[in-house]
Amino acid sequence: MNITGEILLWRAVIDRAARDAFGCTDSSLYRHQSLRWFFQKSPQSFCFVCDLAELDPDAVRDHFFKALMTKNIQHLQKVLKWS
Repeated sequence: MNITGEILLWRAVIDRAARDAFGCTDSSLYRHQSLRWFFQKSPQSFCFVCDLAELDPDAVRDHFFKALMTKNIQHLQKVLKWS
């Protein structure tokens, strides 16, 4: 699979949301919004971004959940596949 710049851009969107959810910014608003984005009941935008990033939304969500539970963002990095 050829990972284009556009795919990397959308994967970076997911990565930024994960970092915001982990509290890598000073804003609790970003943290709350990011957590809601990953776990919302009606995930159209999340699934859309995952599609653009050519990633399975369920796999991204599962890895993100594992990352949260272990407090290790590297679980999500495994599924983002930067290269």
